[in-house]
Amino acid sequence: MTQTNEISMNEQGERFDLEHLLRWPDGKIELEIPDGVLPAPLIAAHNAAQRGDLDLARALLAEETLEIVRHLEEGDSPGICLVWLILAMVHHRCIQLQQALSWYERIQSRKPHALVYNEMADVYVGLKDFTQATWCRTQAIELAPECPHLQGRCAVDLILSGFLEQGINRLRALVRDHPSESGLHATLLWYQHYLSDIDQETLSAEARLWGQRHAPQGSVAAFQTQPKSDPNRRLRIGYVSADFRTHSVAYSVEALLDGRDAASAEVFGYGNVTYRDEVTARLRSKFDGYRDILKQSDLAVAEQIRRDEIDILVSVGGNTDGHRLGVFALKPAPVQVDYGGICTSGMPQIGYRLTDRILDPPPMQPHYVERLVYLPEGYVCYRPSDQAPAVGPLPARQRGFVTFGVFNNRLKINRGMIALWTTILNQVPDSRLLLKFPGGGDRPLVERLLAEFARAGLDPQRVSVRPMLGLRAHFALYNEVDIALDPYPFNGCLTTLEGLWMGVPVVSLTGHRYTSHVGHTILTRMDLSFFVAQSEREYVAKAVALAGRTENLAQIRASCRPRMQASSLCDAAGYARHLEQAYRAIWEDHCHSGLRPETGPILIGNSPVVGTGKKTAASVAQSWLR
Repeated sequence: MTQTNEISMNEQGERFDLEHLLRWPDGKIELEIPDGVLPAPLIAAHNAAQRGDLDLARALLAEETLEIVRHLEEGDSPGICLVWLILAMVHHRCIQLQQALSWYERIQSRKPHALVYNEMADVYVGLKDFTQATWCRTQAIELAPECPHLQGRCAVDLILSGFLEQGINRLRALVRDHPSESGLHATLLWYQHYLSDIDQETLSAEARLWGQRHAPQGSVAAFQTQPKSDPNRRLRIGYVSADFRTHSVAYSVEALLDGRDAASAEVFGYGNVTYRDEVTARLRSKFDGYRDILKQSDLAVAEQIRRDEIDILVSVGGNTDGHRLGVFALKPAPVQVDYGGICTSGMPQIGYRLTDRILDPPPMQPHYVERLVYLPEGYVCYRPSDQAPAVGPLPARQRGFVTFGVFNNRLKINRGMIALWTTILNQVPDSRLLLKFPGGGDRPLVERLLAEFARAGLDPQRVSVRPMLGLRAHFALYNEVDIALDPYPFNGCLTTLEGLWMGVPVVSLTGHRYTSHVGHTILTRMDLSFFVAQSEREYVAKAVALAGRTENLAQIRASCRPRMQASSLCDAAGYARHLEQAYRAIWEDHCHSGLRPETGPILIGNSPVVGTGKKTAASVAQSWLR
């Protein structure tokens, strides 16, 4: 935390000194302002925003507060830039992005500053204007060229703007030059999964390197593992996540909380949530105990977990933004588990990985430091949104042409997929492609994408691009799509679930990486594995064949939602039961370790991922295309 005397205006109000903040590990502004320095309502709004009470923060930015600010502006107060900075930060934190931008711009009108450009870039990322974000971050780097975090975030801006390879090359160079920066390395780990020409072995090796550098086993010395205990006693399970909020992860977490057996285990949540919302509050009420760990050190969190006597500590989401793997490096719980990571954690301190036989088939075990634990009905559970409208009629019947849809993020749209989708559309006369992704309103980004389709041989007039929409409008847009095309090698997950819920069949290409098995596991659980392609040729053939049978498409559309409701994907109680069985099996394995050798993956229920079990499902699916 900084003190106010570290951020000051000179007597003429022409400059304020923020250079020292650029040396912070995360490059973020955080302030602690003593009482009496700034207007009390503004300080209160700042403090409320920092602790996540966003409704109160918004309320405190009332007209009377702004009137005080106007008075300070009229007097040309020497500290006016600090006032503007606090206003910008509060609006930014409250997701009032246009207001935040206007205050940041006032500061820049006095004296351009690297840190303010950096904050403006974050606002533009929130607005999904990645081109403008890249420009602001570039300006920040020109003013502070020695800051690796600005360089890293500019690399991510490039990636989000559609320059995937260039951005990743920059990240690799930064990781090489700054090997101690765990955040930069974690960012590289994540974005490498979008590359088409990288294999699972390379991804896993990079994750192991991250673990060796930033979470070495020597750090376990801070805590002594609890003695082994009764394998049958009631367990205490702890979940650590930055995504206890409106996020795809929350679907599965809420399902297990709703369906759990309280007699089997107590559950604790450790939330590293930056932007708390109504989902945060709802989840919090469903845990037996909840701890807000956002501002706490790894050591403090680990000590809390020890005091809570957690038996099994679960890392939710792996090495993603906001992760707290530094806590797991200290091994505060005797058993630690990965849940939902797209790659190995690379940390021997995490002993188990919840997955299924399709996502991580047995030959994948060497790619993980964790022991695989197979859930019989997959690791995903879907809680349908109440914002989803009824499934509409087949668009092709009304329009006279088929519309393919891809609502996945822009990073998943690579040259290989553009070539495949071009082949599909050129084999289906008059068909259209509807894309929707964050940045769909960023004109330079969209123009570059349409130019790529043109180079692949598809008339750009047949491609429509939509920006991000509100949740209700997002679901309604599926009523304009006949067939969804899953990207490769990074399949969709929530996007696929939402499309199926809206009656849109998904053609998915599977491969040899975890991220290219997601569509396969979801479709299998609905007995729709026929729509999974094992090769590019089969992917094209299935999409084209499906487009040629509009009557059958209408049948599929009408049947998808009821099939999904009847499947294990929406069975919260069954999902929670299988997780509880997995935790019990993991705990027993821990208690008996050393007494028997490891024998590979742990099977829960001794069954592979299956669908509804209806004998006719697969044959019906195939008959649709005959």
